[in-house]
Amino acid sequence: MSPQHRRRIRRSEVAAWPQTERRLRFAIVVAFLFACLISGGSGRPDVQSLLYLRPLAVICLAALLLTPGTWDFSRYRTLFALLALFAATMAIQLVPLPPDLWLALPGHARYAEAAAAAGIPQPWRPISLTPDLTWNSLVALLPPLVVLVGMAGLDSGGRTSLLPVVLVGVVASALLAIAQLSGGPNGPLYLYRITHNGAGVGFFANRNHQAALLAVAFPLLRLWTLGPARSADYARVRFWIAVAFGCFLIAAILVTGSRAGVLLGLIGLAFALLLAPIRLPDGGRRWWAALVLALVAAPILLGGIAILSGRAEAVRRLIVLSENYSAEQRLENMPTVLRLAGDFFPFGSGYGSFDPVFRGYETDTMLGPAYYNHAHNDPLELVLTGGLPAALVLLAFLLWAARRAYAAAIPYRERSHQTRYARAGAMTILMLFAASLVDYPLRTPLLAALFALACAWLADSRAEAKRATSGAS
Repeated sequence: MSPQHRRRIRRSEVAAWPQTERRLRFAIVVAFLFACLISGGSGRPDVQSLLYLRPLAVICLAALLLTPGTWDFSRYRTLFALLALFAATMAIQLVPLPPDLWLALPGHARYAEAAAAAGIPQPWRPISLTPDLTWNSLVALLPPLVVLVGMAGLDSGGRTSLLPVVLVGVVASALLAIAQLSGGPNGPLYLYRITHNGAGVGFFANRNHQAALLAVAFPLLRLWTLGPARSADYARVRFWIAVAFGCFLIAAILVTGSRAGVLLGLIGLAFALLLAPIRLPDGGRRWWAALVLALVAAPILLGGIAILSGRAEAVRRLIVLSENYSAEQRLENMPTVLRLAGDFFPFGSGYGSFDPVFRGYETDTMLGPAYYNHAHNDPLELVLTGGLPAALVLLAFLLWAARRAYAAAIPYRERSHQTRYARAGAMTILMLFAASLVDYPLRTPLLAALFALACAWLADSRAEAKRATSGAS
């Protein structure tokens, strides 16, 4: 073999290596998202699936970082910084403090009676009243960290190729929900012991979390139809596949029994239309009429069928106010939750401590067979448990997301690939944040990973804009 031929082989091997490393990283991220799908649908700290999901997150993180090749961590430096600050607010709560300082913390003095009752001197204790649950909250940041690191190791094609993966997961969860309804309220297809039996929860334990995932899929389906197409026929077929899946997701939301999910689904449908300007096909008034008919008539038809068949649990729960005990309970408990937040401000009671701390404030009239595990308003619970530092990190994130969303939305007729993904990311963030105002979806590993993916898509548009500006200069 001649030296020139050997040099050509080496050059081809060097050129092929970046593709190999990116495919390996992409496979790792997809495998981890699949693991989150089948075992990351509960926000409880005691579910058995966390025993292998979190070690798997560590393994995937190590595998990603050990993969040779180039990285682009600067693309997501703001997101990494915010995640690090969030983790730091948890770590600080685990540092033991001297007794005098600990007793001076707002809301903590009443718990000093435990040491007095045990007849021991006041020990050194951390800010968190439940250090074990705070540790759990800290470790719960692993799924979004794995996603962000994986995105930093992928090229543009790899980052956008995760969209079909997400959509396949959404459809799989919707199909599982339909199968759960067919198998009965105590069937074997429910993955968690504590769950909404009799509702279509899919891979989740909570119907509201399933409905949030399905609602988020509407703008993502529209984004999928706007991607590059091999031909006009392929683009047309892809569009009608997305419409069919959208109609299926509407029916799946109705059978979840989630009232908030119905409202979130309407927002998702509106976002799907607003993601990008709708272009009329050339000479295609008939196509336009068919589109309007599908978007208006299909949801109404599916909703009517679901209601008549008795499967529209969410609509029934919206109408039958006498059964809305959970909503009434949340309203009745809100003054107590606000009092808790004020008593422990500005240092918080400790991440994960809401349930045991709330029990100490419950009155006799508030007692019942069900316990109040969360505030059902995650920003408020974040302030209660994390205090002022958590509130500042949340505010910093919201300001960052608002700036990036505005940059992606203006000008509206911008049709670049990165801009559309950024808009879809902003819509996903907004919808999951809206769901967090009445629930706690981001406490599930699956939706936390999806949230991190949406944040990465939102950050990509600014990174690409900087590269274009530097290249032009």
